[in-house]
Amino acid sequence: MRTMDVLIYLILFFMGVDRSKPPSPEVPKLIKLLGDDEWKVREAAQHKLEKMGPEIHVALEEAIEKNKDLEIRKRCQRILFKVVNVYSDDKD
Repeated sequence: MRTMDVLIYLILFFMGVDRSKPPSPEVPKLIKLLGDDEWKVREAAQHKLEKMGPEIHVALEEAIEKNKDLEIRKRCQRILFKVVNVYSDDKD
């Protein structure tokens, strides 16, 4: 496990995020749209995913690890970083 994975896991653990809870069925569709040809579609999908919060972290981590599309991987990394930081700040 990489250092960043451990850090994210610990942050989510202390935030009380349930790792076993399955994400909304909309999440995989939105992740796929992160690689759309249209910039506006990618941006809209990214904003929707960011609003879903840290509960979608497992789906984001899987996309980062397994997706072949660099655009999707990069956007998932940004979303994961943002939701972990924003929601951990809210817990303080």
